[in-house]
Amino acid sequence: MEMHQKLMRGTAGKPTPSPVSASTALQDRLLFWQHQHTVYSRMPLSEHAAAVARMRAKVGGVEGLATVYAMEHAAARFGSGRLYEAVMTVVVSEMLLLIRHDQPQARPADVDMVTGDLLRDVENAVLVGGRAATVVVDGHYGFLRHIVGMGPVPSLRWLWCTVFALLWTLSAGNVEDGEFDAAARSIEKHVGGREFKLFGTLLLVLHRLFGILPMALQAHLARYMAL
Repeated sequence: MEMHQKLMRGTAGKPTPSPVSASTALQDRLLFWQHQHTVYSRMPLSEHAAAVARMRAKVGGVEGLATVYAMEHAAARFGSGRLYEAVMTVVVSEMLLLIRHDQPQARPADVDMVTGDLLRDVENAVLVGGRAATVVVDGHYGFLRHIVGMGPVPSLRWLWCTVFALLWTLSAGNVEDGEFDAAARSIEKHVGGREFKLFGTLLLVLHRLFGILPMALQAHLARYMAL
C-alpha cells in the first residue's frame, strides 16, 4: 500500500486533500524528473556546469550534493559516505515535498509510524524472497545502509536509504535482470509504484549530473524503468 494511503488512515478525522490532488502532485514531480533525465541524456559535456547550476537553484539538497561532489573531485577522493548522505538528502527532500502536499496535517510521528511499518515490509519482501544470500554477502548491505546516513531511528530517510542499499547490493552481486526485477517489484509493491519510479528517475538524473551510481545499478534501473 502506498505511503500516502497509510498516512490517510493514520490521520483520520483530519482534513486531507482529494486523491486526485495527491495523484496530480506526484505525477507532476515524476514528469519533472523524467524531463530532466531526457534533457541530460542528450546534454553535451560543455553544458554540464550550467545544468548543475540550474538544478542547484531548482531542487532542495542539490546545492549540498554539488558542493561535496566538487570537494571530493578536487581531492581525488570521490564516492565517500558524505557524498551519498547528500544524495539521500535530495531523495528524502523530494519525498517530503509529496507527503506535505498529500497529507498536510500529518505529524512527524505519523510519518515515522508508517515508515517503520513500510521498512519492515520492504526488507522482508526482498530478503525472504530468496535473495538474502545475494544481499547480505560480505556484510555489504548493512554497511552501506549506515554509510548513506540513515539516522538513529526509523524515519523516511531510513526507508529510502534501505531501498537504495538493497538495490545497490543486489546489483553488486551480479544478479540477472529477472532477479533484480523481482526485488524491485517487491519494493515497489510496498512503497508505491509511482513513488518508486520517482525514486529511480531521481537517482538516474543525479547520476547524469554527478556520476553517483555503479555501472550495474545504473543499467538495471534504467532498463527496469525503460528510461
